[in-house]
Amino acid sequence: MKCEKDKRLSLAQPARRVAWRLNHRIHCVRAASGASLWPGGVAMRVLSAVLLGGAFVASAALAQAPPAPAPPAKAPAAKAPEYDVKAEVTITGVVEDFHESKMRGDHPGLHLILKTETETIEVHACPLRFMKDLEFAVDKGDTLTIVGSRPGGVGLVVAREVTKGQTSLTLRDKTGAPVWTGR
Repeated sequence: MKCEKDKRLSLAQPARRVAWRLNHRIHCVRAASGASLWPGGVAMRVLSAVLLGGAFVASAALAQAPPAPAPPAKAPAAKAPEYDVKAEVTITGVVEDFHESKMRGDHPGLHLILKTETETIEVHACPLRFMKDLEFAVDKGDTLTIVGSRPGGVGLVVAREVTKGQTSLTLRDKTGAPVWTGR
């Protein structure tokens, strides 16, 4: 026995399709037996109630979930000391190590670790591209004389001039303004 509802299956949503099939089977059974198992499209109402109830419970559970922990706040970058003309010093030492600094708030470029007779000092020089453009190479073991500012007497010197052998490289003018910026 073929049912009339078989001709109307064009539903796109899966939940509606399941409910339609359930109603369709009930309709076909009812038509074949003459008995009413689910009168008036009750299957569709039951399925809708189950789906809506599940969505309500899920949303309530998500609403009570604890919030995700906030990412840890970054510590503010320590600001590199400014060049202080009044704190200008001249030091001579051997290069123990060097690296390029890319940290925000720091002097960008080449940082030298210089071993003097009395202490080890970090020297902030200039961007690497500036030294490469001028073909001024620095290697471990080189003896350098640095004229620069030692603000606050800390173990750091902001270089104004670097001398290696007979060659000098001016990094900052007499006021401490960088010469590589072209100002």
